[in-house]
Amino acid sequence: MKKSQVAMEFLLTYGWAIAIVVVVFASLFYFGLLDAPKASPTYCRLPAGLTCLDHRYESGKFTFFMKNNLGNSIIVERIESATCDTNRPYEILDNHQAFAVTLNCIEFSGDIDVHYRSMETGLAHTGKGESGVKKSDVGSNDPPISPTTHQNYCKNANNNGLCDILGAFTSQGDYKDRCCGEWGLCCT
Repeated sequence: MKKSQVAMEFLLTYGWAIAIVVVVFASLFYFGLLDAPKASPTYCRLPAGLTCLDHRYESGKFTFFMKNNLGNSIIVERIESATCDTNRPYEILDNHQAFAVTLNCIEFSGDIDVHYRSMETGLAHTGKGESGVKKSDVGSNDPPISPTTHQNYCKNANNNGLCDILGAFTSQGDYKDRCCGEWGLCCT
């Protein structure tokens, strides 16, 4: 009986210790002290209500897809960054609509200011986001994309209404035609 009691005490003691470590790490992630997106080579975050669906840095251009999830239509008046240049004119975005933004940068890491106006109230807002590219990613070549990944791109574009701007992230041909021909997606 004594051996089983020792084994049980061992398991309970170390079980609690492991549970405490898991809770500590979860708390650190929750409060942003261990920020996984910033640890990745590139990251893109926009203010609440505006979503960065995807992003890519290639040949001095940082391209990201911005989606309006604010609940009403907005007019994007301008997008600014201290280290990049954008020549994008204003854009009207209905709720759940997305569009591509391209910033011309040599190397980018910093704040993105999105200036927009609510079409419902007419009030102007400025949302602060952030994005970054590490030096090691400048001019890097992407690995070949697998057929499964191609199909996932097509599904995501079809589900998010991004079929018309599908080819902005890759130089591997006309995605819209491939999506329609191979998987019956983005055919309209």
